[in-house]
Amino acid sequence: MRIKEKITSLIYIIFGWIVIFPLSLLVPRKKGLIISIGRSGSDFTDNTKYFHLYLVENHDKNKAFFISDSKRLDKNIPNYVKHTTLSSVWLLLRADFVIVDYSMWFENFKYHLSIKAKKIQLWHGIGSKRIELDADIFQKSKFKKLKILYGKLRGQLIKYHLFLSTSDYYSNGTFKTSFFYKEIKPLGMPRNDVLFRELTNNDLIGTDKNIIEIIKKKKKEGFKVVLYTPTYRIHSKKAFLNNNKLNEFAKSNNIIFVIKHHPITKIANQNNFENVFVYNSKKDIYPLMNLSDLMITDYSSIYLDFIILNKPILFYIPDFYEYQEQEIKLRNDFLEITPGEKINNQKELENSIKNILFNNIDNYKQKRTEIINFSYKYKDGKSCERIYNYIIKNKK
Repeated sequence: MRIKEKITSLIYIIFGWIVIFPLSLLVPRKKGLIISIGRSGSDFTDNTKYFHLYLVENHDKNKAFFISDSKRLDKNIPNYVKHTTLSSVWLLLRADFVIVDYSMWFENFKYHLSIKAKKIQLWHGIGSKRIELDADIFQKSKFKKLKILYGKLRGQLIKYHLFLSTSDYYSNGTFKTSFFYKEIKPLGMPRNDVLFRELTNNDLIGTDKNIIEIIKKKKKEGFKVVLYTPTYRIHSKKAFLNNNKLNEFAKSNNIIFVIKHHPITKIANQNNFENVFVYNSKKDIYPLMNLSDLMITDYSSIYLDFIILNKPILFYIPDFYEYQEQEIKLRNDFLEITPGEKINNQKELENSIKNILFNNIDNYKQKRTEIINFSYKYKDGKSCERIYNYIIKNKK
């Protein structure tokens, strides 16, 4: 962090605690008021999206609001309030519960404004990356305690009232040493509920609707759909697939490819082809999963959402060693908990796709079942219901 950024951050923390914090203590909370906070710079997406929709569709909509300082959001989002406005400030000051799904939710004083509210962290994935407190930025730092203190003061490393997991395996593994929390419960992820139902109009808010409509049409025409979801890389900006060659392969085999990059990935513009479509990286991809016959990914935890459908997954990892050296160190069991072929080049990938989609060669079905069973305590599309019932029951 540069000196100017450090000074700005320090001023932010001081102002938050000296000015905002005392104000938040004076304003009484409104019983049952639930504020879901969306990610800055992203559309209506991920776990906070689906939990918020559940609240407004099934409970008192006058006590459920979605707040975000993103400039991109669809105004059709029910009970959406832009931050920072007087309305969002007032709602945060009065919040009984604050629902988040990432660590940088605190920006623009959201943490200091909602200091008295119970904080529920839904997080945004389970998987093989070492995250938050387990990441090298903390573990290898000579100033680990100072970094943690800094994180606490600005709201990044707070102690959550409830942290949501999907199973005891991840509660006791990935999350146990990565976050601070009072309780951790394997109640499931709200975004996975959409995989168990017919899509609603609200589900499609924040999605790349044009591509979803194209895929629906192509499915009816008999095309196979392959979803490619590479993860974010800090140091590498290159694409690992040649889309021209991929399109020719797809045309020859009646396949439609949908490429969905990580929301913060900066990569050269990629155009849509006849059989290859680039999904808006800021948009919600989950409503497209049920329409997909196969997923290709790399180190992204998204495969652990798709896996609930028990459909084949391929792991395209041509930069496996470079990724661990330059990007993020993977957990030691990465190769064991990724139920699919590990592929290093595009030709090999194309052969594996044909084997799965047309020759019915699925060598990882049993392994997927094993991973589904230890990754998910519940596989029923009722995560939102469980979370709501739990926080309301334990709201005192």
